[in-house]
Amino acid sequence: MSNGNFFHIYLRPKPGVTESQIEEEMSRLIDWFHYGSHNWVVYSMEDAPALWQQFKPLVEPDGAIFICRLEEQSRSGLMPTALWNWLKKPRQSPVTISSFSSNGALGSLLREQTDKSFVPAGR
Repeated sequence: MSNGNFFHIYLRPKPGVTESQIEEEMSRLIDWFHYGSHNWVVYSMEDAPALWQQFKPLVEPDGAIFICRLEEQSRSGLMPTALWNWLKKPRQSPVTISSFSSNGALGSLLREQTDKSFVPAGR
C-alpha cells in the first residue's frame, strides 16, 4: 500500500454549507489541520482529483476550492507551533480487510463489518 500525501485545500463553501458539514467531510480523510477561515492541510491516500470529487458537493455552484499536493520535506514559514507539530507527527495508512489473512478470528471479525476500510484514530 502506498503512503499518503499532504495537500493544501482552500475551501470556500457554497452558501448554506456549515463548518460542521465541512468538518464531517474532512473527517473521512486520515487527518486534517484547519487554519484561517478557509484553509486546511490534509493527509490522505487520495489524489487531488479524488479530493475535488469528494468536496465538490460542498462547493458547487457558488463556492471555491483549490487543492494542491504539499511536499512536507520542503517547507518554511511562520505558523503556529501546532501546525509544525501536526506535520511532523507519525501517521498510519488505513487498514483494509486485504491487509489481514482471511483465516482466524480477526479476519472473520473484519469480514462481518459493513465498512471494509478502517482508519486508525489519532487526531
